[in-house]
Amino acid sequence: MAIIKKTGKQYGFGLQVLAFSFLQVLFFYCRILFSSPKSKIVASRLTPSSDIQNRTENTTKASNDKNNVINTVGESKITNQAKEKTRKQLTKKDHFSVMANESVEYNTEKNNENITQNTVEASRANELIGQLSTLDFAAIDFKSNKIIKTDKIVCPSFSNRKKLLVEIIPEVGLFLPMKKLENGTNEENNIFTLRNNQEKTLEGINAGLYFQLKREKFPISLKAGLSWSKFTEKMPLNYNYTRSDTTQGIISITYSQTGDTITTIIGDIITEKRLSGSKTRHHSISLWDLPISVGVEKRFGKWFAGLEAGAIINLSMKSEGNILATDTSFVAVNVPQSHFRSSLGLSYFGGVQVGKYFMKVGRIYIAARARFIPTTFNIESNPIKQSYHFAGINLGYVWSF
Repeated sequence: MAIIKKTGKQYGFGLQVLAFSFLQVLFFYCRILFSSPKSKIVASRLTPSSDIQNRTENTTKASNDKNNVINTVGESKITNQAKEKTRKQLTKKDHFSVMANESVEYNTEKNNENITQNTVEASRANELIGQLSTLDFAAIDFKSNKIIKTDKIVCPSFSNRKKLLVEIIPEVGLFLPMKKLENGTNEENNIFTLRNNQEKTLEGINAGLYFQLKREKFPISLKAGLSWSKFTEKMPLNYNYTRSDTTQGIISITYSQTGDTITTIIGDIITEKRLSGSKTRHHSISLWDLPISVGVEKRFGKWFAGLEAGAIINLSMKSEGNILATDTSFVAVNVPQSHFRSSLGLSYFGGVQVGKYFMKVGRIYIAARARFIPTTFNIESNPIKQSYHFAGINLGYVWSF
Protein backbone atom coordinates (compact mmCIF):
# COMPACT_ATOMS: atom_id res chain seq x y z
CA MET A 1 0.00 0.00 0.00
CA ALA A 2 2.86 2.38 0.75
CA ILE A 3 4.50 1.55 -2.55
CA ILE A 4 1.31 2.41 -4.47
CA LYS A 5 0.98 5.82 -2.67
CA LYS A 6 4.60 6.68 -3.36
CA THR A 7 4.23 5.71 -7.00
CA GLY A 8 1.06 7.88 -7.35
CA LYS A 9 2.93 10.91 -5.99
CA GLN A 10 5.73 10.47 -8.47
CA TYR A 11 3.26 10.04 -11.32
CA GLY A 12 1.42 13.21 -10.31
CA PHE A 13 4.70 15.14 -10.27
CA GLY A 14 5.39 13.92 -13.81
CA LEU A 15 1.97 15.12 -15.01
CA GLN A 16 2.61 18.55 -13.49
CA VAL A 17 5.93 18.84 -15.29
CA LEU A 18 4.27 17.76 -18.55
CA ALA A 19 1.46 20.33 -18.18
CA PHE A 20 3.93 23.09 -17.35
CA SER A 21 6.00 22.28 -20.44
CA PHE A 22 2.87 22.25 -22.65
CA LEU A 23 1.73 25.69 -21.35
CA GLN A 24 5.21 27.19 -21.87
CA VAL A 25 5.33 26.00 -25.49
CA LEU A 26 1.80 27.34 -26.08
CA PHE A 27 2.87 30.75 -24.67
CA PHE A 28 5.77 30.96 -27.16
CA TYR A 29 3.45 30.10 -30.06
CA CYS A 30 0.99 32.84 -29.02
CA ARG A 31 3.82 35.40 -28.97
CA ILE A 32 4.90 34.33 -32.47
CA LEU A 33 1.33 34.41 -33.86
CA PHE A 34 0.62 37.98 -32.66
CA SER A 35 4.08 39.50 -33.27
CA SER A 36 3.82 40.08 -37.14
CA PRO A 37 1.94 38.75 -40.20
CA LYS A 38 5.03 36.86 -41.34
CA SER A 39 5.48 35.32 -37.89
CA LYS A 40 1.90 34.00 -38.03
CA ILE A 41 2.75 32.05 -41.13
CA VAL A 42 5.92 30.57 -39.59
CA ALA A 43 4.20 29.66 -36.35
CA SER A 44 1.27 28.04 -38.12
CA ARG A 45 3.73 25.93 -40.05
CA LEU A 46 5.61 24.93 -36.91
CA THR A 47 2.64 23.92 -34.71
CA PRO A 48 -0.64 23.35 -36.44
CA SER A 49 -3.69 22.83 -34.22
CA SER A 50 -4.01 19.23 -35.35
CA ASP A 51 -0.48 18.47 -34.06
CA ILE A 52 -1.30 19.90 -30.64
CA GLN A 53 -4.49 17.86 -30.46
CA ASN A 54 -2.54 14.73 -31.40
CA ARG A 55 0.04 15.42 -28.73
CA THR A 56 -2.72 15.88 -26.14
CA GLU A 57 -4.36 12.59 -27.14
CA ASN A 58 -0.97 10.88 -27.00
CA THR A 59 -0.38 12.28 -23.53
CA THR A 60 -3.78 10.99 -22.32
CA LYS A 61 -3.08 7.62 -23.82
CA ALA A 62 0.31 7.52 -22.17
CA SER A 63 -1.29 8.31 -18.80
CA ASN A 64 -3.68 5.38 -19.12
CA ASP A 65 -0.79 3.13 -20.03
CA LYS A 66 1.11 4.25 -16.96
CA ASN A 67 -1.86 3.40 -14.67
CA ASN A 68 -1.78 -0.11 -15.98
CA VAL A 69 1.96 -0.29 -15.50
CA ILE A 70 1.66 0.88 -11.85
CA ASN A 71 -0.59 -2.01 -11.02
CA THR A 72 1.82 -4.58 -12.46
CA VAL A 73 5.38 -3.11 -12.23
CA GLY A 74 7.46 -2.27 -9.24
CA GLU A 75 8.60 1.02 -7.77
CA SER A 76 11.92 1.16 -9.57
CA LYS A 77 10.49 0.60 -13.02
CA ILE A 78 7.78 3.25 -12.55
CA THR A 79 10.35 5.72 -11.29
CA ASN A 80 12.59 5.17 -14.32
CA GLN A 81 9.69 5.58 -16.71
CA ALA A 82 8.64 8.83 -15.04
CA LYS A 83 12.16 10.19 -15.31
CA GLU A 84 12.43 9.18 -18.97
CA LYS A 85 9.07 10.83 -19.75
CA THR A 86 10.14 14.04 -18.05
CA ARG A 87 13.42 14.07 -19.97
CA LYS A 88 11.57 13.63 -23.33
CA GLN A 89 9.12 16.44 -22.56
CA LEU A 90 11.98 18.77 -21.62
CA THR A 91 13.76 17.88 -24.88
CA LYS A 92 10.60 18.69 -26.93
CA LYS A 93 10.22 21.95 -25.02
CA ASP A 94 13.80 22.97 -25.87
CA HIS A 95 13.32 21.98 -29.52
CA PHE A 96 10.20 24.11 -29.97
CA SER A 97 11.75 27.01 -28.07
CA VAL A 98 14.77 27.01 -30.39
CA MET A 99 12.56 26.92 -33.48
CA ALA A 100 10.42 29.79 -32.16
CA ASN A 101 13.50 31.87 -31.37
CA GLU A 102 14.90 31.24 -34.86
CA SER A 103 11.56 32.35 -36.42
CA VAL A 104 11.53 35.54 -34.37
CA GLU A 105 15.14 36.28 -35.29
CA TYR A 106 14.40 35.67 -39.01
CA ASN A 107 11.40 38.06 -39.01
CA THR A 108 13.35 40.70 -37.09
CA GLU A 109 16.21 40.47 -39.61
CA LYS A 110 13.80 40.86 -42.57
CA ASN A 111 12.09 43.87 -40.97
CA ASN A 112 15.48 45.50 -40.38
CA GLU A 113 16.42 44.93 -44.05
CA ASN A 114 13.13 46.53 -45.25
CA ILE A 115 13.63 49.53 -42.96
CA THR A 116 17.20 49.97 -44.22
CA GLN A 117 16.08 49.77 -47.89
CA ASN A 118 13.27 52.33 -47.35
CA THR A 119 15.71 54.66 -45.63
CA VAL A 120 18.15 54.46 -48.57
CA GLU A 121 15.37 55.15 -51.13
CA ALA A 122 14.08 58.11 -49.09
CA SER A 123 17.60 59.55 -48.88
CA ARG A 124 18.03 59.18 -52.67
CA ALA A 125 14.70 60.94 -53.37
CA ASN A 126 15.60 63.82 -51.03
CA GLU A 127 18.96 64.17 -52.78
CA LEU A 128 17.28 64.38 -56.23
CA ILE A 129 14.74 66.95 -54.99
CA GLY A 130 17.55 69.04 -53.52
CA GLN A 131 19.40 69.00 -56.87
CA LEU A 132 16.19 69.83 -58.75
CA SER A 133 15.56 72.97 -56.69
CA THR A 134 18.82 74.50 -57.95
CA LEU A 135 17.87 74.26 -61.68
CA ASP A 136 15.58 76.48 -63.71
CA PHE A 137 14.04 73.64 -65.70
CA ALA A 138 14.98 69.99 -65.25
CA ALA A 139 13.88 66.44 -65.81
CA ILE A 140 14.74 63.32 -63.81
CA ASP A 141 15.93 60.11 -65.43
CA PHE A 142 14.94 57.56 -62.79
CA LYS A 143 16.76 54.71 -64.52
CA SER A 144 20.15 56.39 -64.16
CA ASN A 145 19.20 58.65 -61.22
CA LYS A 146 20.48 61.72 -63.04
CA ILE A 147 19.22 65.28 -63.40
CA ILE A 148 18.82 66.37 -67.04
CA LYS A 149 18.77 70.13 -67.63
CA THR A 150 16.33 71.27 -70.32
CA ASP A 151 15.13 74.57 -71.79
CA LYS A 152 11.45 73.85 -71.41
CA ILE A 153 9.14 72.18 -68.93
CA VAL A 154 7.69 69.11 -70.60
CA CYS A 155 4.50 68.00 -68.92
CA PRO A 156 3.26 64.47 -69.58
CA SER A 157 -0.01 64.06 -71.38
CA PHE A 158 -2.28 61.13 -70.59
CA SER A 159 -4.90 61.90 -73.24
CA ASN A 160 -4.89 60.78 -76.86
CA ARG A 161 -7.18 63.64 -77.88
CA LYS A 162 -5.37 66.65 -79.29
CA LYS A 163 -6.48 70.20 -78.65
CA LEU A 164 -8.31 72.18 -81.32
CA LEU A 165 -6.44 75.45 -81.86
CA VAL A 166 -8.11 78.63 -83.08
CA GLU A 167 -5.67 81.07 -84.67
CA ILE A 168 -6.14 84.69 -85.76
CA ILE A 169 -4.00 85.84 -88.69
CA PRO A 170 -3.66 89.54 -89.63
CA GLU A 171 -1.85 89.96 -92.93
CA VAL A 172 -0.66 92.68 -95.32
CA GLY A 173 1.03 92.39 -98.68
CA LEU A 174 1.86 93.66 -102.15
CA PHE A 175 0.93 92.08 -105.45
CA LEU A 176 1.51 92.63 -109.13
CA PRO A 177 -1.59 92.46 -111.36
CA MET A 178 -0.75 90.81 -114.68
CA LYS A 179 -3.13 92.39 -117.16
CA LYS A 180 -4.30 91.16 -120.51
CA LEU A 181 -6.27 93.33 -123.00
CA GLU A 182 -8.11 91.87 -125.95
CA ASN A 183 -9.96 93.54 -128.81
CA GLY A 184 -13.44 92.12 -128.87
CA THR A 185 -14.09 93.26 -132.46
CA ASN A 186 -12.43 92.49 -135.76
CA GLU A 187 -12.21 96.20 -136.61
CA GLU A 188 -9.25 98.40 -135.92
CA ASN A 189 -9.64 100.23 -132.64
CA ASN A 190 -7.33 103.15 -131.86
CA ILE A 191 -8.39 103.22 -128.20
CA PHE A 192 -7.42 99.57 -127.77
CA THR A 193 -4.09 100.23 -129.46
CA LEU A 194 -3.29 103.20 -127.25
CA ARG A 195 -4.29 101.45 -124.05
CA ASN A 196 -2.49 98.25 -124.95
CA ASN A 197 0.71 100.16 -125.71
CA GLN A 198 0.72 102.87 -123.09
CA GLU A 199 -1.52 101.91 -120.17
CA LYS A 200 0.53 100.68 -117.20
CA THR A 201 -0.67 98.56 -114.28
CA LEU A 202 0.71 99.65 -110.89
CA GLU A 203 1.40 97.41 -107.91
CA GLY A 204 -1.53 96.57 -105.71
CA ILE A 205 -1.91 96.39 -101.95
CA ASN A 206 -3.66 93.72 -99.94
CA ALA A 207 -4.80 93.36 -96.34
CA GLY A 208 -6.72 90.59 -94.67
CA LEU A 209 -7.88 89.09 -91.41
CA TYR A 210 -8.23 85.32 -91.26
CA PHE A 211 -9.28 82.62 -88.81
CA GLN A 212 -7.51 79.28 -88.89
CA LEU A 213 -8.51 75.97 -87.29
CA LYS A 214 -6.08 73.13 -86.66
CA ARG A 215 -5.40 70.36 -84.20
CA GLU A 216 -2.37 70.52 -81.96
CA LYS A 217 0.72 68.98 -83.59
CA PHE A 218 -1.37 68.17 -86.70
CA PRO A 219 0.05 69.57 -89.97
CA ILE A 220 -3.21 70.26 -91.84
CA SER A 221 -5.22 73.44 -91.20
CA LEU A 222 -8.36 75.15 -92.51
CA LYS A 223 -8.35 78.92 -93.02
CA ALA A 224 -11.02 81.47 -93.97
CA GLY A 225 -11.43 85.21 -93.59
CA LEU A 226 -11.95 88.57 -95.26
CA SER A 227 -9.53 90.17 -97.71
CA TRP A 228 -9.35 93.59 -99.37
CA SER A 229 -7.26 94.37 -102.47
CA LYS A 230 -6.77 97.46 -104.59
CA PHE A 231 -4.71 98.25 -107.66
CA THR A 232 -4.49 101.14 -110.13
CA GLU A 233 -4.09 101.59 -113.87
CA LYS A 234 -2.07 104.54 -115.11
CA MET A 235 -2.69 105.91 -118.59
CA PRO A 236 -0.22 108.53 -119.90
CA LEU A 237 -1.37 110.13 -123.14
CA ASN A 238 0.88 112.10 -125.50
CA TYR A 239 -0.99 113.94 -128.22
CA ASN A 240 -0.04 116.01 -131.28
CA TYR A 241 -2.78 116.81 -133.73
CA THR A 242 -4.46 119.52 -135.74
CA ARG A 243 -7.91 120.61 -134.81
CA SER A 244 -10.21 122.19 -137.37
CA ASP A 245 -13.00 124.59 -136.45
CA THR A 246 -15.88 125.49 -138.78
CA THR A 247 -17.91 128.68 -138.48
CA GLN A 248 -20.58 130.34 -140.59
CA GLY A 249 -19.61 133.57 -142.23
CA ILE A 250 -19.61 135.68 -145.37
CA ILE A 251 -17.43 134.05 -147.85
CA SER A 252 -18.29 136.21 -150.89
CA ILE A 253 -19.79 139.69 -151.63
CA THR A 254 -20.76 141.09 -155.08
CA TYR A 255 -20.75 144.90 -155.68
CA SER A 256 -22.28 147.01 -158.47
CA GLN A 257 -20.48 149.62 -160.54
CA THR A 258 -21.90 152.25 -158.36
CA GLY A 259 -20.54 150.46 -155.26
CA ASP A 260 -23.74 148.98 -154.04
CA THR A 261 -23.80 145.42 -152.70
CA ILE A 262 -25.51 143.17 -155.09
CA THR A 263 -25.08 139.72 -153.43
CA THR A 264 -23.65 138.29 -150.20
CA ILE A 265 -22.70 134.63 -149.91
CA ILE A 266 -22.60 133.08 -146.45
CA GLY A 267 -20.86 129.73 -145.92
CA ASP A 268 -18.61 127.65 -143.70
CA ILE A 269 -15.36 129.12 -142.60
CA ILE A 270 -12.83 126.41 -141.59
CA THR A 271 -9.97 127.21 -139.25
CA GLU A 272 -7.24 124.78 -138.17
CA LYS A 273 -5.36 124.75 -134.89
CA ARG A 274 -2.29 122.67 -134.09
CA LEU A 275 -2.47 121.08 -130.62
CA SER A 276 0.22 119.04 -128.81
CA GLY A 277 0.95 118.02 -125.23
CA SER A 278 0.56 115.18 -122.69
CA LYS A 279 -1.69 114.26 -119.79
CA THR A 280 -2.04 111.30 -117.41
CA ARG A 281 -5.16 109.79 -115.92
CA HIS A 282 -5.76 106.87 -113.55
CA HIS A 283 -8.50 104.42 -112.78
CA SER A 284 -8.47 101.96 -109.85
CA ILE A 285 -10.25 98.76 -108.96
CA SER A 286 -10.87 97.49 -105.43
CA LEU A 287 -11.99 93.99 -104.40
CA TRP A 288 -13.58 92.55 -101.30
CA ASP A 289 -12.99 88.79 -101.15
CA LEU A 290 -13.73 85.77 -98.99
CA PRO A 291 -10.79 83.31 -99.30
CA ILE A 292 -11.09 79.73 -98.09
CA SER A 293 -8.03 77.49 -98.12
CA VAL A 294 -6.47 74.28 -96.83
CA GLY A 295 -2.85 74.37 -95.71
CA VAL A 296 -0.14 72.02 -94.52
CA GLU A 297 2.89 72.93 -92.39
CA LYS A 298 6.15 71.21 -91.45
CA ARG A 299 8.17 72.38 -88.47
CA PHE A 300 11.98 72.48 -88.39
CA GLY A 301 12.92 73.50 -84.86
CA LYS A 302 11.94 77.16 -84.52
CA TRP A 303 11.29 77.45 -88.27
CA PHE A 304 8.48 76.07 -90.40
CA ALA A 305 7.44 75.85 -94.04
CA GLY A 306 4.03 75.31 -95.57
CA LEU A 307 1.81 75.06 -98.62
CA GLU A 308 -1.74 76.27 -99.14
CA ALA A 309 -4.39 76.20 -101.84
CA GLY A 310 -7.99 77.30 -102.03
CA ALA A 311 -10.75 79.33 -103.62
CA ILE A 312 -11.74 82.98 -103.37
CA ILE A 313 -15.31 84.21 -103.52
CA ASN A 314 -15.46 87.82 -104.68
CA LEU A 315 -18.05 89.71 -102.69
CA SER A 316 -17.85 93.02 -104.54
CA MET A 317 -15.77 95.00 -107.03
CA LYS A 318 -15.71 98.78 -107.36
CA SER A 319 -13.97 101.01 -109.89
CA GLU A 320 -13.26 104.74 -109.94
CA GLY A 321 -11.23 107.28 -111.92
CA ASN A 322 -10.96 108.05 -115.64
CA ILE A 323 -10.43 105.83 -118.61
CA LEU A 324 -9.45 106.56 -122.17
CA ALA A 325 -12.50 107.15 -124.39
CA THR A 326 -11.00 108.67 -127.58
CA ASP A 327 -7.59 109.16 -129.06
CA THR A 328 -7.18 112.36 -127.13
CA SER A 329 -9.65 112.35 -124.21
CA PHE A 330 -10.73 110.52 -121.07
CA VAL A 331 -14.09 109.89 -119.42
CA ALA A 332 -15.11 108.75 -115.94
CA VAL A 333 -15.37 104.98 -115.64
CA ASN A 334 -18.98 105.25 -114.45
CA VAL A 335 -20.19 107.65 -117.18
CA PRO A 336 -22.46 107.00 -118.94
CA GLN A 337 -22.35 103.53 -117.45
CA SER A 338 -19.79 101.48 -115.61
CA HIS A 339 -17.09 99.91 -117.72
CA PHE A 340 -16.54 97.12 -115.14
CA ARG A 341 -18.47 94.36 -113.42
CA SER A 342 -19.76 94.57 -109.86
CA SER A 343 -18.52 91.07 -108.95
CA LEU A 344 -16.04 88.55 -110.32
CA GLY A 345 -17.48 85.36 -108.89
CA LEU A 346 -15.09 82.51 -108.10
CA SER A 347 -11.30 82.50 -108.48
CA TYR A 348 -8.47 80.25 -107.25
CA PHE A 349 -5.14 80.70 -105.52
CA GLY A 350 -2.17 78.82 -104.11
CA GLY A 351 1.08 79.65 -102.36
CA VAL A 352 4.07 78.70 -100.25
CA GLN A 353 5.18 80.20 -96.98
CA VAL A 354 8.09 80.10 -94.58
CA GLY A 355 8.22 81.48 -91.08
CA LYS A 356 9.57 81.35 -87.56
CA TYR A 357 7.95 80.73 -84.20
CA PHE A 358 7.87 84.02 -82.33
CA MET A 359 7.48 84.30 -78.55
CA LYS A 360 5.12 81.70 -77.04
CA VAL A 361 1.75 82.42 -78.62
CA GLY A 362 2.40 82.70 -82.34
CA ARG A 363 4.64 82.77 -85.34
CA ILE A 364 5.54 85.22 -88.09
CA TYR A 365 5.71 84.25 -91.76
CA ILE A 366 6.17 85.50 -95.30
CA ALA A 367 4.09 83.94 -98.09
CA ALA A 368 4.28 84.01 -101.88
CA ARG A 369 0.91 83.55 -103.60
CA ALA A 370 -0.60 83.48 -107.06
CA ARG A 371 -4.27 84.07 -107.91
CA PHE A 372 -5.97 82.89 -111.06
CA ILE A 373 -9.13 84.82 -112.07
CA PRO A 374 -11.03 83.23 -114.96
CA THR A 375 -13.59 86.05 -115.35
CA THR A 376 -12.93 89.29 -117.26
CA PHE A 377 -13.26 92.56 -115.35
CA ASN A 378 -15.18 94.53 -117.96
CA ILE A 379 -18.87 94.25 -118.78
CA GLU A 380 -19.99 92.22 -121.78
CA SER A 381 -20.90 95.27 -123.86
CA ASN A 382 -17.40 96.73 -123.64
CA PRO A 383 -15.46 95.87 -126.84
CA ILE A 384 -12.14 95.83 -124.95
CA LYS A 385 -11.80 92.73 -122.80
CA GLN A 386 -9.74 93.32 -119.65
CA SER A 387 -8.59 90.41 -117.45
CA TYR A 388 -6.05 89.93 -114.64
CA HIS A 389 -4.06 87.38 -112.68
CA PHE A 390 -2.26 88.31 -109.44
CA ALA A 391 1.11 87.33 -107.96
CA GLY A 392 2.32 88.78 -104.68
CA ILE A 393 4.07 88.53 -101.34
CA ASN A 394 2.34 88.77 -97.96
CA LEU A 395 3.60 89.21 -94.41
CA GLY A 396 1.50 87.82 -91.59
CA TYR A 397 1.45 86.89 -87.93
CA VAL A 398 -0.31 83.83 -86.52
CA TRP A 399 -1.69 84.34 -83.04
CA SER A 400 -2.71 81.08 -81.37
CA PHE A 401 -5.05 80.86 -78.40
